[in-house]
Amino acid sequence: MPPRSFIQARALSVGPFTFQNSARRQVRLASSLTSAYQLHPTKKDESGTLLSRVSGPIDKPLCELSLGEFWEKAATNYADRPALISKHEPATQHAKSSSESSDCIRWSYGAMNEHVQSLVAGLHELGVRKGDRVAVLMMNCSAYGALQWACAQIGAVLVTLNPAYSTSELRRAINLVEATSLFMVPSLRGTNYLDSLLELLPSLSSKASTSGDPTILQDESLPSLKRIVMLDNLDNRPRHWESNSVLAQQGKDFGHAMSALNHRAIDYRELLLSSSKANVTPEVLNTDVINLQLTSGTTGKPKAVALTSRNLLNNGIAIGDNLRFTEIDKLCNIPPLFRE
Repeated sequence: MPPRSFIQARALSVGPFTFQNSARRQVRLASSLTSAYQLHPTKKDESGTLLSRVSGPIDKPLCELSLGEFWEKAATNYADRPALISKHEPATQHAKSSSESSDCIRWSYGAMNEHVQSLVAGLHELGVRKGDRVAVLMMNCSAYGALQWACAQIGAVLVTLNPAYSTSELRRAINLVEATSLFMVPSLRGTNYLDSLLELLPSLSSKASTSGDPTILQDESLPSLKRIVMLDNLDNRPRHWESNSVLAQQGKDFGHAMSALNHRAIDYRELLLSSSKANVTPEVLNTDVINLQLTSGTTGKPKAVALTSRNLLNNGIAIGDNLRFTEIDKLCNIPPLFRE
């Protein structure tokens, strides 16, 4: 180790140059800030002190549409263009083929909008209203995307749940956001969600319901939850996209899943059969919360992050602009939708 006097001498010799370099950096920073202030709108007080300034591009205004309005505009402008391809779902996933292809779901914007509007009517008939929390526990699929657009039109709040939740974590999440409806699949990978439901909702072990409607839930452990809607991810999967979930490996089908819950869950496809349309369309602002995402809980228990149309739309538009997306491009979505 060098003697202490050498270290001190070296520090003293370097010191002035360090100060000079630091001073130069400060000058450059001040110069760049002055330039930035001149390029962007600023606000100053009477003494000339800067109070605020605009930072970033100012040539393109933010989108002020609600998510529902944005979807309606896109569905109208691009009705015949491809909107969604879901390779792991059969074309008849939702009881009818709504695409020109027979191998999987291939929706144009027009076809997807028909599904979304049917779902809006079904949710309304189910009693979902503006401000209600609709929780989703499933893999990436066509219903997941359609639910966000449909809930946005109603003004309901879509709550994206982590499919890896344990039974206790699922209970806490549903109670935290006070979800009134839960859309889910019977099983995913090694998790059998039916077992979790039967543990969380003891009333499902009986076909009877105190309300007279067997699909209406009334359990003290999940007091806010009133309905469960089940999506089929077991039957008729396209070739090479067969389900590998624990129930599929046991040879169970969707009918078994519904029977295990004493038919007290609602088949997702039943929501699409409603011929009536929502008579009352609530006013949904772009500042209304339409999505709740739960944090990972790394530094504590998961907390719900509230997102509005203004958040989601402008973030999405900015990402698309930076990626130079055009209407002829296709995006392959790999990340799970519960982390939108």
